[in-house]
Amino acid sequence: MSGIPALNSNERHFVSNAGIPKGY
Repeated sequence: MSGIPALNSNERHFVSNAGIPKGY
């Protein structure tokens, strides 16, 4: 799931390839 923004609030900990937190 690298580079893909998390849709669920529980998955906001996922980060993109650049290391930028997704799911703001």
